[in-house]
Amino acid sequence: MFLNCNPPVFNGEIDPVLSSTWIMEIEGTFDTSKCADEDKVIYAATMLKWEAIHWWGMVKEVKGSDAAKRMAWDEFTKIFNEKFCPRTTIKQLEEEFLRLEEGNMTVSEYTTKFIKKARFA
Repeated sequence: MFLNCNPPVFNGEIDPVLSSTWIMEIEGTFDTSKCADEDKVIYAATMLKWEAIHWWGMVKEVKGSDAAKRMAWDEFTKIFNEKFCPRTTIKQLEEEFLRLEEGNMTVSEYTTKFIKKARFA
């Protein structure tokens, strides 16, 4: 059922916008597929690719494979955000948001940038 909902893949970009979007999309997939709380981490881990799958491998080594698989979704998102949504990058987005001006952008382009950065301000 989970895979039938076409869950998003995450490649491991250190980017608050991409990583937070992935979390929101994967949580939407959990809701649609009626994923049980105890299966969320296992299912989400199957959607990690490239750098993200290597990170997950290290998490499993440190915590132990069974403990990592039994991890609560809140704990997963906490350590996921520490890795892929670093505070320094969020601070930079906050500063960019505060300095955002329309300038030569169209209203649509400005609105898109505003919404993208406002999440972190």
